[in-house]
Amino acid sequence: MDAKELFEEVKASLEEHKMEFLTDADKNTFQLVISGESGQWQTRLVCEAEPLCLQVYCRLPLKIAGEQKNEVALALHKINLGIRFGSYYFNPENGVVGLQVPGVISEGGEVQPQIGAWISTAVSTFDENLRSLTLVAGATRKARQKVRKLAPKSDGPVEERGLSLPKSRRPELN
Repeated sequence: MDAKELFEEVKASLEEHKMEFLTDADKNTFQLVISGESGQWQTRLVCEAEPLCLQVYCRLPLKIAGEQKNEVALALHKINLGIRFGSYYFNPENGVVGLQVPGVISEGGEVQPQIGAWISTAVSTFDENLRSLTLVAGATRKARQKVRKLAPKSDGPVEERGLSLPKSRRPELN
């Protein structure tokens, strides 16, 4: 099997699961948006020949601010220590964070289950870490100031904390 044949197998698998995607047949790649339990993100699939491999790239939908680079790099290192397949990467020049899972395809077995397993592995790994990475990446000084303004105060009368109680106990329909 070569990269073009793998490309056709991946395409058939995505179509079978009724997924929307874009392709670049010349480069043997797919672009799609994945909806996980924690959010949505862009995913890129790349079919390669030597060795036969389906590379799965999931990208964090947030660019890393300069002040968060060290914290994000350390968080990615700690996450990478705990995952079995693939690794998170960080490009400090453009602030992009993502997960790369290189799914080697065994030519001795059925291809469709292997494709599903590699995509599922990448999606579940990314989804599992999406919220915590977003919190670390988004914890800039400016974001923390905005959160303090938006959050209700934690003590004092309800009215002074930015909360309000209904004037009557009677439910109202709007």
